[in-house]
Amino acid sequence: MGSGIHACGQSCWGWHSVLWQRARKHSRSAPRSSQRAHDSQRACRAPRSTSTAFSGAMRCGGAREGMHRRIVVDFGGPGSAVLSDATGLDRLVDTARGLAGRFNWLVVEEPWVTTDSSRVCEQGLERFYASVRASSRDEEAAPELARVCAFSRRPAQWGFEASSYARLITEIAAREQLSLVGFIGHSWGSVRLQYLSDSNAVRFEWAVLLRPFPVGRSLGSLLGDRVRIMAAESGSIRLLRRVQPSPQGRLVTRFDQLSAIAALGYVDDDYFERVSRGVRDGSDQSRIAQLSDQMWRRPKNGAPARSLLAYFQEVCGFAGAVPHPPLAVRRLPDLVRVLHAPCGTFAKNRSVTAVVPPATCVVVGTQDAVTPERLVRAAYGRLHVAFVTSAVRSHSSFDGLNQCLTQIDVGSTQPVEGTP
Repeated sequence: MGSGIHACGQSCWGWHSVLWQRARKHSRSAPRSSQRAHDSQRACRAPRSTSTAFSGAMRCGGAREGMHRRIVVDFGGPGSAVLSDATGLDRLVDTARGLAGRFNWLVVEEPWVTTDSSRVCEQGLERFYASVRASSRDEEAAPELARVCAFSRRPAQWGFEASSYARLITEIAAREQLSLVGFIGHSWGSVRLQYLSDSNAVRFEWAVLLRPFPVGRSLGSLLGDRVRIMAAESGSIRLLRRVQPSPQGRLVTRFDQLSAIAALGYVDDDYFERVSRGVRDGSDQSRIAQLSDQMWRRPKNGAPARSLLAYFQEVCGFAGAVPHPPLAVRRLPDLVRVLHAPCGTFAKNRSVTAVVPPATCVVVGTQDAVTPERLVRAAYGRLHVAFVTSAVRSHSSFDGLNQCLTQIDVGSTQPVEGTP
């Protein structure tokens, strides 16, 4: 197996794979649903370049040819295409160059990337979005969405579930004779680690969790903390009282403004400083429209992308229902709760307690509005993990990764020649 990042994905238990070599050529698009590359007899065998979206690669350090000690890297999501630019794979490689020099990385695509959606499902998603955007939510839209998009189907076809994720990782490891020694998870990546821990599928030596979802905390408490932090960091918010046209002719509503405020939690700090005032006071209609579409995963004012289905299916399946989502979006609490309205079709999840490898470090963001520090420390503090505190506000930041690797004696600054 060559050096680099080994990326595998799942589609109805067929596998596709690509090994990203060190050439500095970048893929600019997510894998398309028609790209079903390889069947189960040819799983993850060799580098492939037949697929446009999978061709190209990036330099990832000096990992030795034939080295089978690997780490699993999970960017969370749900609803992220790893082999697109959206997850920050290139940025993570640049952040931890030495780590890429010591280990090859195994990353997996989520099922939605290679799953076609039916027109009925797409219409259900459009209906749900239209109802929440109108701030007079159709109470039947969320359960109808769950039904026509088969959220209850097993194995899950949009996001992962514990059994499908564990099966995917263990089958790849067994088939390729890989020794999986470490895990790096960003955000929802902490839940993916929990999937593997609960099933005893893999026993990692170490893990780093970057701004993790606080496993074991209720979704209601998480959403409550998110709202408090967003309100505090946004300062004085002047909510739109009437529909405003953007320079592009798009009608901008209070729903869009609240969605844009929520989306600010993911943007980098420099961008936040430049645009947040115009979003808060409602004066920058163009930026509000853009950020609202990002929050709801709408390309160019179109229907929400099917990546949103992965978010609903996996987050709701793990975290359970949000009681009594509002019928209208008037305030920030309404927005974050209505985003999880499809969770009402899921049974309350069993109580979960976080489980981590013996050497684990957790990065917490003091200003992170997506995974609040208080809940992250409550979830992992009793497990005697090392904590690294980051003052970077953006939830998308990888700040603190190298400090965490040092804390647990993995190290990342220099490649190690001849690592077994």
